[in-house]
Amino acid sequence: MARLTIRDIAREAGVSRAAVSFALNDRPGVSPSTRAKILEIAARMGWRPNATARALSSSRSNAIGLVLQRPRVNNSSERFFFDFITGVQDGLDNTGIDLLLRLSHSMEEELRAYQEWWAQGRVDGVIVVDPRDGDPRPQKLNEYSLPTVVIGQKFDQCGAVIGDDEQMIRLLAEHLFEQGCRHIAFVCGSSSFSHIQQRIATLQRLAHERGARVTISPENEFSEASALEATRALLEAPSMPEGIIFANEILTLGGFQAIAQSGLKTGKDIKICSCEDSPMLSMFSPAVTAISRNPATMGHAGAQLLLEQLQGEEARTVSDQDPQLVARASTLSSQS
Repeated sequence: MARLTIRDIAREAGVSRAAVSFALNDRPGVSPSTRAKILEIAARMGWRPNATARALSSSRSNAIGLVLQRPRVNNSSERFFFDFITGVQDGLDNTGIDLLLRLSHSMEEELRAYQEWWAQGRVDGVIVVDPRDGDPRPQKLNEYSLPTVVIGQKFDQCGAVIGDDEQMIRLLAEHLFEQGCRHIAFVCGSSSFSHIQQRIATLQRLAHERGARVTISPENEFSEASALEATRALLEAPSMPEGIIFANEILTLGGFQAIAQSGLKTGKDIKICSCEDSPMLSMFSPAVTAISRNPATMGHAGAQLLLEQLQGEEARTVSDQDPQLVARASTLSSQS
C-alpha cells in the first residue's frame, strides 16, 4: 500500500498542497475552518508525518535560494527575471519562508554561492534557472542534499517547471513565413542554454520543412550592444534576412537600433519579433511582435514545487502555461 501523501489529502479536501502543508505543520496561511477541515480529513485518512521532513523542519533556515548568473557587461537584465522573482515571492507568501537572492557573473561564482549556503545552513532549498547541457548545478545540489527545482529542464532528483520553447519558436516562425519571409535569422544570445538550443533546433527543422533558409547569429552576450553588432552584421551580409527573431526584449532593443541606424524600416524592409514580450516592445514605433507569457507563473510554480519537497513530498515536474503570439506592426506593417 502506497504511503499517504500531502497530495492525497489535498485532493480529498479540495484545497492546494500548500494549504495542507500549512495546516499539518501549524503554520499561518489558512483560515481556522480550513485548518480544522484538513486536520479532520488527514486524521481520518491515517496521516503520519514524514520523519525526515519533521527532522529537517527543526533545523531549517526558513529560506530558499535563487542565484541569477549574468555577465558583468549585462547588469540590465531583462524584465523576465523581475516578473519571475515576483512570482517566486508570491508563492512564498504566508509561509514564513524568505527568498535569498544573489547575482553571480560565472558558473564558478554560482557554485561557490551554493557551497557557502550549504556550509552555513543559509537555505533549505534552491531554485535553478537557465539550465544547460552538462549543467553541474543539479548534481552538486543533490550532493548537498538541498531540495532543488530547475526552471526549464528536468534533472534526476529535482523538481522542474518546463516551458514550451518549441511551440514558442513555431508560433514566431510560422507567423514570419505567413508574412512572406523565406530567410529568417535568429539572434539568440548564448547558445549554451538548453532552451536556446531547443529553439535553434526547432527553427532549423521548420525552415527545412518549408524549404526556407535560417541564419543563426554567432554567439554573443544577452546585451543590447551585442545584439546591435549582431544585427548590423546580418544587415550587411550578402543575403540579408527578411525576418529576425530575437531571444528576448533586450536583444530586440539592440536589433531595433541597428535597423534604424542602417536606414532600413522595420516592418517594411525587414520584419522583427521577440521570444519575450514587455511593455517596452509595445511602445516602439512600429510596435514589436512578441510571445506573451507570464514569467510570474513559472516563479510561483517553482516556489510551490520546492515547498512540497521541503514537506517531504517527492520532486515532480509541471508544465508552464502555453505561449501566445501577439502580432504587432513590426511584422505586419506595410508603411512607406
